[in-house]
Amino acid sequence: MRQALLFCLAAAALAAPPPLREQVSLNGEWDQGGRVPVYEGQTIDVKTYQREVAVPAGWKGKTIKLDFENVAFIAEVFVNGEHALHHVGAWNPFAVDVTKWAKPGARFTLRVEVKGPKHPPIVNEHGAPHWPVGGWLNRSLGGIAGDVWLRAYGPVHIEDAFIRTSFRKRTLAVDYTLRNSGAASRTVTVAGEAVPAAGQGSRKSFTSKPLTLAPGETRTVTAEAPWSDPELWWPDRPALYHLTSRVLEGGAELDRETRRFGFREIWIEGNQFRFNGVRINLYGDYQVFGDTWYTQPVIHQPENWPATVDRIKAMNIRVLRWHHNPVPQYLLDVTDEKGLLICDEAANYARNYHQKSDQAAYLANTHRWIEPWVKADRNHPSIYMWNATNEMAYKFAGAFDPGELRKLGETIARFDPTRPVGYDGDYLVDGEMIDYHYPEGYNKEPIGSIYGWAHLVQNKPTGGGEMLHTRSPLPEVQFAVERNIWWLGIWLRGLRYTGWTNVKPACFWFTDKEKYAIAAENLRNAYAPVALFDKEYDDLGLSPYVDGLKPGGSPPPLIGGVAASRTLILYNDEFRDTAVRAEVELRLEGKEFARASASYNVPLGERREIPLRFAVPPENGRRFEMVLRTFKGGEKKFEETRHFRIATIRDPAPGQPWVELGR
Repeated sequence: MRQALLFCLAAAALAAPPPLREQVSLNGEWDQGGRVPVYEGQTIDVKTYQREVAVPAGWKGKTIKLDFENVAFIAEVFVNGEHALHHVGAWNPFAVDVTKWAKPGARFTLRVEVKGPKHPPIVNEHGAPHWPVGGWLNRSLGGIAGDVWLRAYGPVHIEDAFIRTSFRKRTLAVDYTLRNSGAASRTVTVAGEAVPAAGQGSRKSFTSKPLTLAPGETRTVTAEAPWSDPELWWPDRPALYHLTSRVLEGGAELDRETRRFGFREIWIEGNQFRFNGVRINLYGDYQVFGDTWYTQPVIHQPENWPATVDRIKAMNIRVLRWHHNPVPQYLLDVTDEKGLLICDEAANYARNYHQKSDQAAYLANTHRWIEPWVKADRNHPSIYMWNATNEMAYKFAGAFDPGELRKLGETIARFDPTRPVGYDGDYLVDGEMIDYHYPEGYNKEPIGSIYGWAHLVQNKPTGGGEMLHTRSPLPEVQFAVERNIWWLGIWLRGLRYTGWTNVKPACFWFTDKEKYAIAAENLRNAYAPVALFDKEYDDLGLSPYVDGLKPGGSPPPLIGGVAASRTLILYNDEFRDTAVRAEVELRLEGKEFARASASYNVPLGERREIPLRFAVPPENGRRFEMVLRTFKGGEKKFEETRHFRIATIRDPAPGQPWVELGR
C-alpha cells in the first residue's frame, strides 16, 4: 500500500496539483530554525535548521531523496552529521540523495546550514554579486524559502519530464530524463497517460521506445503522440491535465510520477503574439513577491493568493510579470488554475552593486543558474514568456554587453524552445521582442497625444515592463507620479490603439484604495477585452478626471443644437466569437433621450473604428452623458460613461437624427 501523502497546511488551502510521487512534506516547525518555509526569505546572515525525519516503512528498495524548492543563498546539507551536499544559488530546486542514511521505518537527523547573499561565492571581495541575487542583496534575505520534500524513487526513475504541447501540430511530446541508480543495466520504456484534471474529456496514452541504461547512467528519451482533440488551455477556460508516467521493465513498474499541464501553444508572428492560433494582446501588471513597496506581502501568501488572482483578473489584467526573481511554485499553480498569464523573470536585477562585479564570472554563473530555474517552471501553462534580464545594459548596472545578455536568452531557449524570451528594459538586445522602460521619461507623466507612441512599435512584439512610475521616495517628483496613477487608465488606451502588445506597468497596487476609485475604473475599462472607446475623449488626457491631484476635472464642452461627430474604437480581445454589438445611449441630466446600436464583425485580437454622429440638444449649461456599451451573444461585456457639458447654443439643423452609428 502506498505511503499516505502529507502536505503542508498552506498548500492544502489551494486547489493543489496532484502529488508528484510517493512523498512526505517536511514543511512546518523544525526542531531548530523555526518555521519552514518562510517563502519570501528571512533577514539572516547565517542560520542553522535541524529536525528528525521519519522514513516510511514501505519505501524498501527505493532511492530516497530530499527535494528542496529554494534555499537562499548557500546551503550545506548534513545527514546524521555527515556532509551530503553543498549548494549555491537561490530560487532554484536541488535534490540530495540520502538513500544510504534513510532506512525505511527508521529516522535520520537532517541539518541545513544556510548563509545569506553577502557570503562568497555569491559575492566577491567588493561585496558585488557573482551570482543572480535579484533585488535581495542589500536586504540580506535568505533561509529555507521553499517547500522541502522527502521522496521515494524507483531503481530506474524519472528525474525530469518536460511536457511539450503543440497546437499547430496537434501533438503531445514529453522529454523524460531517466536515471538508473542501480548496479546493473536496465532496459525500460515509459508509458504515459494524460487525463483531464476535471475527470471528463479527451485522454491520451503513449509509450516511449525502449532505452537501455548502464549503472549510474542518466539519459533522456522522448515520447511523442498525435492528439487531435485535446481540451485546450485558455486564459478564460484554463483546462488542465494530469500526466501519469510509469517506468516499465517488461511488465514490472519500476517508478511512477504525476505532473500537471495544460495543452496550449504561444508563438510570434510578425509583431504579434499568437495563443492557440488567436492573436493575443498582453496587457497587465508587474509585481515583486514579498514586496513592501507597491503592495503588502500578505496578498501573496498561500492562503490569500487565490483571492488575489481573482481581484487581479477582475481588473481585466491579463498578464503578470514577476519582477526581481522567480517565485514559489504555489503561486504558479494558482495562475495555472485561474488563467492569469505569467512573465517569468530571472534574478538578473539591475543595481549599482553590479559595477564591481566580475562580469565574466557573473555571466558564467548565471548560465549555470538558468537550467534548474527553467526546468522547475516550464510545465506551467500560465507562463507565456521568460525574461532573461532587467535593465542589465544600463550604465548604473555596470553596462553588461547586450551580446552577452542575448546569450543568456539563448541558454533559456535551449531548455525551453516553446516560449518567447524577453530582455525587459534592455531594448538594445537583439531579441525576438522589445520591452522599453519609461518611454515618457522616468518619473514623468505622458506629454502630448496618447496616440503618439506608434513610432516606437517595431517589426517584433513591442511593449514595456515598466511604463509609468507611480511611486517615488523623491518629494520633488511626487506630483508627477501621483498623476501617473490617473494616467494609467488613459495612456494605456493609446498604447493599445498603436499596437503595443506586451505592456506590464505596475498598476494593481492602488486599485482598492477609495481615493483612486475613478482611476481604477478607468484602468479596468482600458484593459476590458471587448471595449468601446471614444477616441477623441480619451485623447483629452486627464482634464476630465482630475485638476492637479484633485479628483473632479472639467467635462469637455459640446455645442448645443448641432450634430457632433466622434470616432469610436471597438475592440475584440477575447478568444472566440467575432460578432460584437456596440451601443450608444445619450442622456440629458441623467435621463435617456436617444439610443442606437449596431452589430459588427471584429476579428479576434483586432479592433475597428466606427463613426458616430449625434445631435446635441440646445440646452445651454446642461449635463450631457454618452454611455458606451458592448455585447456578445446578448451578454453585456463593457459599459463606460463619458461626461460633457453643453456650452454655446446654435439653431438645430432640421430633421437630423439624434444618434447614428456608422459602418
